[in-house]
Amino acid sequence: MLRDIGAVGVAVEAAIESGDRRLQEALAAGLARLGEEFGEFGFVLAEVRGQLGVIREGIDRQGDRLRRQGAELHAELRVAVDLGYRQATDTRLLLEQVAAIERRTRTGSASPGETGRSWSGECPYRGLVAFSEADAGVFYGREVVTAQLVARLAQRLTGPGLLVVTGASGAGKSSLLRAGVMPAIGRGELSEQARDWPRHVLDRPTGAPLSRLATFLAGLAALEAPAVLRSLTEQPGQAHLLVRQAVEADARRRGLPEPSAAGSRLVLVVDQFEEIFTLDVPEDERERAMAERAAFITALHAAASVAIGPDDAPAALVVLVVRGDFIDRCAEHPRLAAVLQDGPFVLGPMPGSDLRRAITGPADAAGLDIEPGLIDTILNELRSPAGGYEAGVLPLLSQTMLTIWEHREDNRLTSRGYALTGGVTQAVATSAEAAYADLTPGRQALARLVFHQLTAVSTEGRLTRRATSRQALHAGRGEDGIDHVLDTFAARRLIVVDGASVQIAHDVLLHAWPRLYGWLEADLTGHALYHQFVEAAQEWEEHERSPSFLFRGERLSAVQHAQARWQADPGRYPALSAASRAFLDAGVRAQTSGRRRQRATLVTLTALLVAAVVFAGVALRSSIAAGEERDQALAGYLISRSELAAADPAFSALLAAAAWRIAPDRADARARLTEILRGSERGILPDLAGPIWAVAFSADGKTLATGGYDRTVRLWDLSTGGPLGEPLTGHTSIADSMAFSPDGKTLATGSIEGAVRLWDVSTGRPLGEVLTGDTPSSVAFSPDGKNLAIAYNDDGTVRLWDISTGRRLGKPFTGHSGPIRSVAFSPDGSTLASAGDDGTVRLWGAAEHRPLGDPLTGHTGPVWSVAFSPDGNTLATGNNDGTVQLWNLAPPSDLYAAVCAIPGRALTREEWEEHAPGQRFRPVCS
Repeated sequence: MLRDIGAVGVAVEAAIESGDRRLQEALAAGLARLGEEFGEFGFVLAEVRGQLGVIREGIDRQGDRLRRQGAELHAELRVAVDLGYRQATDTRLLLEQVAAIERRTRTGSASPGETGRSWSGECPYRGLVAFSEADAGVFYGREVVTAQLVARLAQRLTGPGLLVVTGASGAGKSSLLRAGVMPAIGRGELSEQARDWPRHVLDRPTGAPLSRLATFLAGLAALEAPAVLRSLTEQPGQAHLLVRQAVEADARRRGLPEPSAAGSRLVLVVDQFEEIFTLDVPEDERERAMAERAAFITALHAAASVAIGPDDAPAALVVLVVRGDFIDRCAEHPRLAAVLQDGPFVLGPMPGSDLRRAITGPADAAGLDIEPGLIDTILNELRSPAGGYEAGVLPLLSQTMLTIWEHREDNRLTSRGYALTGGVTQAVATSAEAAYADLTPGRQALARLVFHQLTAVSTEGRLTRRATSRQALHAGRGEDGIDHVLDTFAARRLIVVDGASVQIAHDVLLHAWPRLYGWLEADLTGHALYHQFVEAAQEWEEHERSPSFLFRGERLSAVQHAQARWQADPGRYPALSAASRAFLDAGVRAQTSGRRRQRATLVTLTALLVAAVVFAGVALRSSIAAGEERDQALAGYLISRSELAAADPAFSALLAAAAWRIAPDRADARARLTEILRGSERGILPDLAGPIWAVAFSADGKTLATGGYDRTVRLWDLSTGGPLGEPLTGHTSIADSMAFSPDGKTLATGSIEGAVRLWDVSTGRPLGEVLTGDTPSSVAFSPDGKNLAIAYNDDGTVRLWDISTGRRLGKPFTGHSGPIRSVAFSPDGSTLASAGDDGTVRLWGAAEHRPLGDPLTGHTGPVWSVAFSPDGNTLATGNNDGTVQLWNLAPPSDLYAAVCAIPGRALTREEWEEHAPGQRFRPVCS
């Protein structure tokens, strides 16, 4: 009966008209459950999909009619257009949800033991690699935006079909188009006819964009690529004819009926379109490259704008995916500027709910469980200081989830796995460092060469990725070693190997991996010098080769030294033009002539010097006054140099001290000394191998211990800033907790591989056996140095160990309901404090192994750190919510004395009678 009266259609139409997304989602889920649980209602999903298709077609037709009125639109009609767009988006969003339900139910019915698992691949997270159309089954979090973008494309079905999609780097533009929009079009969500249209992604149009477009169209039309390229080069404004020919040929080859073939259109996405602006080519090829770029833009515009065919529609829908900081470059081209006036589709940051969906959706599809609290921890770390989420967090989140998956426990994603990633902000660097550490020293050197060839510096001076052939990487280096390096980084999805082409997976790696950025810093300097030189040569030419524009001195010397490097790497530094070479030669000649003149001048000055000595006595008196002026000037100069040398605190302090010694009466010299003393930085330790996870001072303040990414522990002499001996090795993962014994002779270090090691500070050798157990999160020595407290993440306990025997003391301290993050002894050793993810702080009797009173509560999230004041009367705790709380642990008598110290006098009898009339007088604060 429900089918006969059209109840499903009525319900769907009412949900769309309501504009209530929650109602729409509830309707889709409810109808899906009805179809899944009762066989006689199996028609429901098909009915929903059919009704949504009818609604979508009607809304699109109505929207098209309104848009055709163009400038005549009144305010009421504009409201109608906006309403139609919103309803079109809601309709397509419901279609997305129905498609997801159908995928899940199909998979569930095929494999009863795998109900709920719809992803048959290995890892459901892509790391730094963009999602592809094949990954649509695990592409979550962008459902609303996908529906909005498809609805925007639907608005271009009857008019010019060129749309710019923009957003910040890392916003997920490529994945949205590949895994969101393209599959949606294939499911008929753009229109039922568009289901069979050819779809293609033209990726990174660098080098020869027109040639790549010609190669694709030739394959689609079964034509010769050189002929297609020649046609596009000579008549790019006629590209719509070629595209229509290619689309119709493809439709006939696939056996589509004639009406479908005639109405077919190409859906072309040009991803990372901005790279046509960043291409660095030799000067003698620049004119040709600029002409090809202009022809490419003209061809795309013609294909998407010129009406052709029986339905008077353009031959293609073209989407240009452009990074946000290149929109102004697009606007420099008149055809693109006109498109931008209609408004690009801007992809902004994902809200927290969508980021959560990006975590849980792939996990559900792959049948993975997520440990409670893990998602909140990840999202809290992703959140910006302003409270929201920035556009560039997606690659970091995706790489974090990939690394957590690599450390999964059975089918469970855990906080232990998250700890092994190093956290969201370090996940990329952790993966890259781990891949690098897996290589032998010889292949690590090869890795550096590989990454140099896979990167470039744009004309704007930005580091950027560069696709390179495997053959070019092999040249002169041995295939086996290079291939091993590529396979190692590709396994962690940091490099993409696509046939013979190799490239870095995402721009974020260029800045998130400190080692790589260190390798490439010299490139930034070298490339800046190269472009300064080329531009100066052009300016010299424009000013009729005037000698005043030549390079001299240090600038000329720098170019001469860099020239060999430029010539050795033409891929990074295009060959110099004849004009640039002439500019360099002229500078060298001018400098040589100048040196000859300097030698002649020196002879003359020597003669004059003899005469000057005669007058020296006369000048002696005036020199004393001049010396004082010189001292004042020198002191002022040293103060300014001290401020400029702030990046080197030790040297900056020496310059400030020198300024004060020269002119102690200068107020700014004294102010600079005060400023340095107030500063927090006292020096920088050199040669740290990657980010540092833990530091600890010895009790005498002379030694510092550090633990970091390279899995070593290093000791530093703070009087010199240099290392003490060789790094301490033995940990197989990051050392992220450490503490010195009170006498400074022993160092305890904990690592996330589940081991705590003791070291002799004087020799750097290990002491005794490794203290093994669950993952340690914090270590603390007792004040007498005999015992070590270790807090554990996995079971939420604290255990005491006897340092002399290496054995556990008594039963564990239990009570926390989650991982413990920090542990500390009171100064007298009688009390132990622990803080954990459950938001509580607990106090324990160290000798009795029993809790002291109730837990200290008040924080709203995990408590990460805990510390006693030197007198033991105050406890400080630091929380994930950005607060520090102070707890008063003093006994009542001490509190009384502290309060009485505030007034500094006793309560008088008169005051007593006033506030406690009729009560026996008791001396207060006397």
